[in-house]
Amino acid sequence: MCNKKKEKEFIFSMKNFFLIIQFLSLCCCFQRTPRIIDFDAPKFCGFFYSPDGRIIFQFDEPLKTLTLVTPKEEKYYFENSFPVANIYMESQIFESYQDVSGMAGKLQLTAVDTSDNSSIVTTTIPYLNKNPVDVKISQIRLQYTKKLPQKLQLRCVCNGSSYGYALHIFQRSKFYTVELPAVEMTTKETFYFIFKVTEDENPTVRKLNKENYYAVCWNKRLPKTAGFLYLTSYTGEVIDSFAYYDGDKHSLEEYKVANYHKKLFTEINSRQEQLFDIQGNSAQKCIFINENHEKMKAVTIRNTK
Repeated sequence: MCNKKKEKEFIFSMKNFFLIIQFLSLCCCFQRTPRIIDFDAPKFCGFFYSPDGRIIFQFDEPLKTLTLVTPKEEKYYFENSFPVANIYMESQIFESYQDVSGMAGKLQLTAVDTSDNSSIVTTTIPYLNKNPVDVKISQIRLQYTKKLPQKLQLRCVCNGSSYGYALHIFQRSKFYTVELPAVEMTTKETFYFIFKVTEDENPTVRKLNKENYYAVCWNKRLPKTAGFLYLTSYTGEVIDSFAYYDGDKHSLEEYKVANYHKKLFTEINSRQEQLFDIQGNSAQKCIFINENHEKMKAVTIRNTK
């Protein structure tokens, strides 16, 4: 009898043990996070410049592999033991493409994420400027006549090269880019850009016979009453900017509510740009911009005829 009783107790305890195991397994199932399935291909965010001189190709998610193909069909393969979104590349890869013809080519990137989704994108070749110049916007003429076209003057603050630099002009609803000529500039040297109305939909720069003078050929003009422009270095960093309105024409409040200028002031506000009143400007006078923008209460006008 004792043996049977012990046998029943053993069976009962074993049943309880298995029930407890099943209960714990069920609890773990309920607590387990559902598996997220990634169907999206990785997106290319752009390239950036690291302090050590390398180029960073950034994606919106970690990559398992990245393949880069240059215009010369040179192939570079990057495999990550620990997937990362930022891929560092040596700048020497792009040194042979830095002349005018080479920069016109495109890089092809094939990215594969941790779920084996892949994407193929093309992008421009990074600029490499080992001696970047420090340059500022120093004068602008917005009003014009047949003999006096619109004009922009840049002043070199510290020696260097303007290779990869660009001027960005907000016109109506978007920015247009003027690629600056790649020249060696010396401190206090000035460069002039004359705006000529042509049939070019995008602004192009041409050298003029006069030293340090260039023509910006475009089917548009610099905005006369209110506008915004800025300079970027070869890395895309903003190095100088100028946002303005003509207080002789309208008050600042009137500009801000006008439909024609609404996108302009939205852009200015989003970038927290300081605004300057250019009242008094004319075709015979240029807007003279002080180097220390933060100390200016208003833009002063200097006769440059």
